[in-house]
Amino acid sequence: HSVMRNASEDISYGGNAAVRTRGREQLYSTVAELIEHHTDRLADGLITDLIALTRSDPPQASLTEVKAWIPGLILPGHESTASLLASALYELLMARQHGATKTESIDAVVEEILRLHPPFPLATWRFATCNITLSNIDIPSGAPVLVNLGAANRDPRTHPQPDQFIPHRDPLNHVSFGLGAHHCIGAALARLETRT
Repeated sequence: HSVMRNASEDISYGGNAAVRTRGREQLYSTVAELIEHHTDRLADGLITDLIALTRSDPPQASLTEVKAWIPGLILPGHESTASLLASALYELLMARQHGATKTESIDAVVEEILRLHPPFPLATWRFATCNITLSNIDIPSGAPVLVNLGAANRDPRTHPQPDQFIPHRDPLNHVSFGLGAHHCIGAALARLETRT
């Protein structure tokens, strides 16, 4: 557990490329070691369910795929939740300091924190599937596009007073977890961890 946490911190906060590379190597090798030789040490859950996919007839995933997916769950699950919790505590303490007395539901607070402080404000790279013009900017088919979820969540046309923490917004339709096929697989877990 501490090996994976330390590797995650090296990857997220490593001061140079060598530290980040070392963290990635350590994380991937530790996951591979667990999956290949120590599955008996894993509690039943998502990881054991993914491993079970490799044993179905016919297999629904390869062991190589599972080894690649797990670090993709560990990294965002660690850093994003820590960031989200820190943001939630900050906003709640600031609201109290400024005399807010209304008690909001925890679900409303979590959703507003997600809108105001998305754990990953920049989505992963996307690629235009056709020529398109957005705000007078031509984007050719195949061009890489980096979506700023943080900016989308602060669009005043959708969220009046977008820079303010207002947990009773209705309806709250942020895009912190992406949309459609790109919706974050860990969204429910992130909400549960933050509520807890």
